[in-house]
Amino acid sequence: GDIAFIDQLSIQLALQRPNPKNSVETIGNASNLISGRDESIIDFLPELAYFRDVIFYFKHSVSGKSPTNPDTAESDALKSSWTPSDAILNWTTKPRDQNDLTPMYSVTAFRHYQQEFVEEFSKNKKKNPFSSFMNFFSRGSIERTKLSAADPTNIVNSCSEKYVSNRKAKPISVSSEDDILHLANNELPTFGNVLSPADSERLLSYLLVPYIRIPLILDFFANGEPTRLSALKCKSLQLIVDSAVFEPGRWKPADYFKGITQIPITDPQELSDALATPQGSLFNEIVKSPNVITACIIKLLERALDMDVGRYSANHASGPMILYTVRLAVRFVGYLKYAIACACPAKGQPVRRGFEGMDVTKATNAMNKLRSLLDDQAFPTLEYWVDPTRVSHNQQKKEVKTACLIHAHLLYIFKNHSYDELDFRAVSVILSSQVFLTINNRFSNEIYDDLQDKAADASQPPPSIQIAQTEIFDIIQMHRYNILKFTRKNHLEADDAMEAVVRIACGTGTRAQSTEVSAAARHWQSISHPTCYGRFVPDTEDEQLRDGSYRVPKAHQTYDQWMLQVTTKAVGIEVNIQLSDFTLQNHKMKLLDNAIMQHADFALVRNTALSDANDVACAEVMHTTFRYWWRLIGRRHDVQSWAADARNYQACTGALNPAYTRKFPNGLRKGEKWISSTLKDKIPLLLPEVTLYLSAD
Repeated sequence: GDIAFIDQLSIQLALQRPNPKNSVETIGNASNLISGRDESIIDFLPELAYFRDVIFYFKHSVSGKSPTNPDTAESDALKSSWTPSDAILNWTTKPRDQNDLTPMYSVTAFRHYQQEFVEEFSKNKKKNPFSSFMNFFSRGSIERTKLSAADPTNIVNSCSEKYVSNRKAKPISVSSEDDILHLANNELPTFGNVLSPADSERLLSYLLVPYIRIPLILDFFANGEPTRLSALKCKSLQLIVDSAVFEPGRWKPADYFKGITQIPITDPQELSDALATPQGSLFNEIVKSPNVITACIIKLLERALDMDVGRYSANHASGPMILYTVRLAVRFVGYLKYAIACACPAKGQPVRRGFEGMDVTKATNAMNKLRSLLDDQAFPTLEYWVDPTRVSHNQQKKEVKTACLIHAHLLYIFKNHSYDELDFRAVSVILSSQVFLTINNRFSNEIYDDLQDKAADASQPPPSIQIAQTEIFDIIQMHRYNILKFTRKNHLEADDAMEAVVRIACGTGTRAQSTEVSAAARHWQSISHPTCYGRFVPDTEDEQLRDGSYRVPKAHQTYDQWMLQVTTKAVGIEVNIQLSDFTLQNHKMKLLDNAIMQHADFALVRNTALSDANDVACAEVMHTTFRYWWRLIGRRHDVQSWAADARNYQACTGALNPAYTRKFPNGLRKGEKWISSTLKDKIPLLLPEVTLYLSAD
């Protein structure tokens, strides 16, 4: 395909082609042009290089390979942070080996580290289906598994007591109900004893029938014993259910048909082809049999909300279980909304492939029922959990991590909202939650959606905010334009939403109500300059800031002076929708740098005054060439960090001010002897091999 593509481009662009054609020269020419060693095509079509890199990034990200050297990544992280330029892919070619000169792509990034991803399995070569799982155990720990979390073999070899306690135990293949019946008790995954062995066997059996596993598994948790529902607090079970419900499965064209000549089908490939779907397993259920899955998800959410105890606790099953069922319902609403749009296209547009014959009325009623549950019951429950008026200020500081978790889920509830569905509640929640997370949550690239994850107990809830952090960024980005459009057309509701952001960020009230009795109403507007659109300030700010005139250069002003002027302009309060930043008294609120939190000199304060917090919010007071100064929000502490003095005093040993003639300590006068007693032990440590002189007077 690459060779044909390059050959056609070469014809179109009148580029020289190998003559005569042979496999070695043709492959070499194509690889040189695609890699950029020969820049003939890249010069004409620079977008080809971007498309090439995008494809490589995607393949690399889903393969599980580490993009950085696992032997040096940890030490490098302590010395410096990666920058976008470190991720630039550098392409070249190299021979396959000494005996085979066929060129292969060689791609490096992150300080010349070789970028590789899992090799493609040959379609012609028949392999034992179990061999890919066996190969997984021979890979390094840095490489994540590419196997499904809904695969019974993967579950048994990852979550059972036998393999949790001994990762080197011989793996077991589970491909039939007979394999499940022959599992010993310590080989059955009970996920920390939250499922009985009998329930574990039943769950594994459902996973063996991928075409109908979605209604079976949802019914297993929705209509079974309450202990099954409570078991959904576990990270591992959440991963299994998510994989079983949302993994699309094998694809086939909508018009594909192949008659079945034998029942049962014994050939695995033929069976897999017969059970493939044209639009994914979940969409297939929505189109052909939506009643069971919609009823089960509604019942899961209703039963979970009925078990609410009034607050979130990771040690209690109700909190993590409610958050998971909320996520499940929101994701399912997104699928329903998309399916309805595909089945009811705009006038003149055809129905999307695979959605013919869908019962739109049933899907719409199910979506409205779930939206009603989320809006009328789940949302008030989560907002009650995070209400700052219910707990003391000290308790709020202790529960910042929990507050971040709940704000992430409040934001997640509005994931599927379109512009027409936005109102004050939606906009205020989206803005206040994303600002709260920006200030108080330490985003990272940690991965915790893997059954093989050894960093955390799989029987506990997922760590951090329990939602993939890239998904949070995606929600914020998806809503940004619509929110800016909403604020432009709905001034009063936008003003109320901005005040809600201030209350949540500063802890001066709830989203809907302020604790400050004399809080005056203000009008918020975006700074009137093309480069500042989305930076909202109230009408109490300086007029030159609001109209953007502070950015106009003054006469005879240099660029350096102008840049200093526009970047240090005093701002009392600002909400930046573009960056999710909140600025108070000219200082952006953020988390204290992790290097300071881990610094040895900071250990005493962290273990005493800050012992109740994992992270601390701060605002920068000042920074100079050699010093940073932060104020800890609500802690009555300041932190100052100095850089090491880079000046070399030894290079100045020959310099001596003629006014300083009295040698220390011999030249001290009677009334100055105290200086010697104070400094005599310290000077050799601070200034070794340096002679000090005092002024003559």
